[in-house]
Amino acid sequence: MDDSPSDSTTENAFFAGKPWHDAVAYGASGDGTTDDATGIQDAVDAAAEGGGTVYLPPGTYRVESPVTLRSGVRFRGEGMGATTLVANGDDYAALEGFGTADDPLTDLSVEAMTIDCSALGDGETYSTGEKCIYFQNVTRCRIVAVYAYGAPATGIGTDFMVDSLVHGCIAERNGRLWSPGDIGSNGIGIGAGRFSAETVTVSDCHAVDNGNNGVMFEAQGPDAENVHAGFMTAVGCTARRNRIGFRDSADRAVKFVGCSATKNDEHGFVVSDKDDTSPPATEHRIADCHAVDNGEHGVAVLDGAGPVLDVADCQLSGNSGCGAFVAEPVDGAVSVSDSAAFENARSGVRFENGGDHLRVTDCALFRNGTGGVDDAAGVAFAGTEPYRCASISGNDCYDDRDDPTQQVGVAFAADHEGTKIVGNTFSGHAEGALRFEGRPELLRDNVGYRTENGGREAVADGGEIRHGLTDQPTGVTLQTESEIRAFPAEIDEERVEIRLMAPDGEPADSTETVYWEAWIR
Repeated sequence: MDDSPSDSTTENAFFAGKPWHDAVAYGASGDGTTDDATGIQDAVDAAAEGGGTVYLPPGTYRVESPVTLRSGVRFRGEGMGATTLVANGDDYAALEGFGTADDPLTDLSVEAMTIDCSALGDGETYSTGEKCIYFQNVTRCRIVAVYAYGAPATGIGTDFMVDSLVHGCIAERNGRLWSPGDIGSNGIGIGAGRFSAETVTVSDCHAVDNGNNGVMFEAQGPDAENVHAGFMTAVGCTARRNRIGFRDSADRAVKFVGCSATKNDEHGFVVSDKDDTSPPATEHRIADCHAVDNGEHGVAVLDGAGPVLDVADCQLSGNSGCGAFVAEPVDGAVSVSDSAAFENARSGVRFENGGDHLRVTDCALFRNGTGGVDDAAGVAFAGTEPYRCASISGNDCYDDRDDPTQQVGVAFAADHEGTKIVGNTFSGHAEGALRFEGRPELLRDNVGYRTENGGREAVADGGEIRHGLTDQPTGVTLQTESEIRAFPAEIDEERVEIRLMAPDGEPADSTETVYWEAWIR
């Protein structure tokens, strides 16, 4: 039957011109007390014959068993708060749909409703299947304008999605029964690992007060069949007061763009590996995001993840750990650029234990160390493992308060080689601009840590030139305008003592104009 409201439209061309099936006409009451599962399921089964829309008019639809969606079905309410699907019972998902890798569900849509699972579950036993929405192996799936609330496990939990969209949804207070060690319990959780490109976008969604992650992508294909899937994106989303705001575990080419994470119990954004046989997380980008006032780090790279990671154009501030934190040795191309990391309790950017090709460029790194730690730096290279080919350039690194807590601009605690510190500005640190044992391979053109100076000065034999460098020069050149030769007799942290020698090898008895250059390499 065609019972479509006159003002109804769809963004999905697949459903254009296909019939509407009003669930009330199939026996659903929408009174909030009757079990409407059978009537709604009958409408779904009818719509699946050739494709169509199941429409739930305004009301509260109680279900005591899952509604199973099928290919070609658009499941639509009249909006959040107007149409509410309430799950009551134990050990099921309010809406479910399961295809296979060879025969996925296709052209599936859930739109414009609230799904309330606050009465789902026995209140004690945790089950990963107790979700608001639970789909697996779907193609061209859309979940739009859904308020997923109160699930014992994940609110919107889907696995192995291709060419699909989760848009304009709110996931709140899901993961009610989660405890450390349990899997799932996210606001929005997208599992991957069947196809190399699992192209799903989560856009303009909000994840609030969920037990585990607010928005998560996760490699979870079976060990023997797992594919290193990628190309998932979260854009324009917010996550607050979850355990972790945004997370990817062991996928590739994942992007978080224009997202905000605030007041989460632990980290704002996490890129991590898994302890099983999944390939490592790689080729990630976190761009134009805010990670503010989180309980640990703003951005955290954990468990060996990180080859090819860009953090760009982000604000990382007020976190109780570091602005950005890389926990393990990283082999290849981790970059923090064009970002502001400030007023974090620890360092602005911290690499924990070695790595290759690490880069911090064109960032503002200031007033960190608010937690009173004694190792706070704008950029810290910590631990005992070596660093190779680190580049710190173009940063504005400072603490402009009367009682600075950012101890040092850049600190190296471990061995390093091929290090480049060029073109930064340092000022106001409690201890100084730089702290290291082995001098960087290239150290120049930094304001606040002068490594090059020169000029012209009239001196007599035994006279001094104040070189003005931050540290003792590693090299000095001297030249006169006459036959008198000049050479450095003694060099220390403040001065160069000049010896002048006449052509006969005796000390010169005249004052000479000396052109000098001093540098630190």
